[in-house]
Amino acid sequence: MQQEYFSYFSSNAKLEFEKKSYSLKIRFFYNNNIGRKEFEVLSDEFTGQPSKLLVYQPMPDKSGHEWVDINTHDNSPLIQELGAVIFKQNV
Repeated sequence: MQQEYFSYFSSNAKLEFEKKSYSLKIRFFYNNNIGRKEFEVLSDEFTGQPSKLLVYQPMPDKSGHEWVDINTHDNSPLIQELGAVIFKQNV
């Protein structure tokens, strides 16, 4: 991770999604430059990149909030499920 990130917690979790099992390692970060929490989720079961960098942000139409992988701007149902796991573990 880059210098602007401060890691303050990490955990392991499991996720069952669409008949596939994911073993997850979640690292909780605070981005000093932007002043927000960011969450790196790593799994060998992800296709493509082995990690996703998630943030919880307002939806473009301001109707609520959603989880987004800021590396790929992905807000798919899998990303929302990963976010639900983060909510459960975020102390």
